[in-house]
Amino acid sequence: MVWVLFKQWYQRRVRGESWEEVEKEVEKVTGEQLNYSKIKKKREVKPTNLVNINKPPPATPRNRIEKKILNPKAIRSVNKNAEKMEDRKNKSVFGQQFNYAM
Repeated sequence: MVWVLFKQWYQRRVRGESWEEVEKEVEKVTGEQLNYSKIKKKREVKPTNLVNINKPPPATPRNRIEKKILNPKAIRSVNKNAEKMEDRKNKSVFGQQFNYAM
């Protein structure tokens, strides 16, 4: 049946008939709608990489660690310990020398 329809379409196309006329006849014979351009499809919404600033970031391992390490109290304690270690080193190495004693 499809071959017969194709043959008829080709013969009419050679004669110069427009596709719309042939399409209407094919739709009558088959009972199916062939004009797909009139059917509108819904577009899928593509996700964006934009981030909402007002919303807190998701809890990732990196965020949890940063929260603990970059805490101002933790930074102060690390600085204190670093200063103590530096003072110990200076006293042990340069403690006997008058020029380096502080």
